[in-house]
Amino acid sequence: MQHNRDDVIQPLALALQGGGSFGAFTWGVLDRLLAEAALPIAAISGASAGAVNAVLLADGMLAGGPEEARARLARFWRLLSDRSGMAGLPVLGSVLAMAELPMAPFGIAMHGPDLLKELLGDLVDFKRLRAERPLSC
Repeated sequence: MQHNRDDVIQPLALALQGGGSFGAFTWGVLDRLLAEAALPIAAISGASAGAVNAVLLADGMLAGGPEEARARLARFWRLLSDRSGMAGLPVLGSVLAMAELPMAPFGIAMHGPDLLKELLGDLVDFKRLRAERPLSC
């Protein structure tokens, strides 16, 4: 089957994996995908860090579209880096430090057990997210 440049681009359905450093890597991939208007995202799911990225993307899309989704993802990963006890290291340095941990950082209580809940609570409107459907299939 041959394809030409006039073919309609099919919307993407994304399944995001977990793992702290994989989540940070995925943030970069999502940032690039969201920057491309020609690559619509129809559905997204994830596990662990992938679910965090998925919920940030979905709520950002509801709040203001792709640019807001990009901003929320960047804000989360920068805040996590700052609040994880690795403040002073750049985001990349924090991600590399997390990659050497024996378990994913989402299973570690960094500054108390509610860090993830606190960060997501500040960035995501869960009530709106439950009521509305940000991605169309």
